[in-house]
Amino acid sequence: MLTGLLQQSVISGLTTGCVYAIVGICVVLIFKSARFPDFAQGTWIVLGGMLGASFFARGLPLWLSMILAVLSTALLGAACWIVFLHGPMKRGMSGLHLCMITVGLAMGIAAVLQMTIGTRSMSLPPFAKIEPIHLSKVTISPQAPWLWLTLLLTMFGLVFLFNHTYWGKQIRACHQRHLGAILIGLNPSRIAIFIYAFAAGLAGILGVAMAGMIPVVYHRGTSLILMGFIVYLVGGATSLPGAVIAGLAIGLIESLTAAFISTNYMDIVPLSITIVFLLFRPTGLFGESEPGEK
Repeated sequence: MLTGLLQQSVISGLTTGCVYAIVGICVVLIFKSARFPDFAQGTWIVLGGMLGASFFARGLPLWLSMILAVLSTALLGAACWIVFLHGPMKRGMSGLHLCMITVGLAMGIAAVLQMTIGTRSMSLPPFAKIEPIHLSKVTISPQAPWLWLTLLLTMFGLVFLFNHTYWGKQIRACHQRHLGAILIGLNPSRIAIFIYAFAAGLAGILGVAMAGMIPVVYHRGTSLILMGFIVYLVGGATSLPGAVIAGLAIGLIESLTAAFISTNYMDIVPLSITIVFLLFRPTGLFGESEPGEK
């Protein structure tokens, strides 16, 4: 019985960890391009899921509802960056102030969702009409492989973006040598808009994938960004591989804690791990110190 419980906890933890890893990736992406963590990413996930469910409820096909939700989330992300963040960033506002703007942005979007869509939870049907998968003593949700696939495609897509595209090389240049990138003619503000729209779209993809597995409600973004921020700190503020490893590890630890200790400690253990890292390794697992200008 304990073996079955362990196996089920590992599968559930890795599935949850995929969600945390993608949220952490979004936060790290913003930090690498704009040099501050974004607290609105959890709300973009919720927005994507609720938009997808709303489009589907109005009679649109599932595939079209998902595409429209992701595109709408990406475009709204770009618009919010231009309206709320572009000006303050261009004027040299500190990272702390920009963080607080994203907190206000997250609260504002959640309030708009509450007023327009309501407080009810919304969901999408499973992407494939198959029964739950039974392997030995483990039951796997038919939607879980889609979350695993989303993380895998995200990882390979980012490797391709940063190593084989002109945009990716510009992003790396702006992070590593911000002033030097400006001197050679790059436009960090334009790159930041692209990355913010990309991160919001990625969050929208995660949102529609989650909506096919669990109901989404307007205030769920708070808990998602809390775990994403923990992943960002533990994995390293500048490390995308660190976000993946930390996300999977924290999801696994959270699931094992709930199974073998108590659900009351599910949130305490990840927070305790974060405090330990902040005290003894503030750069995280694979993070690095802020690059200086040469």
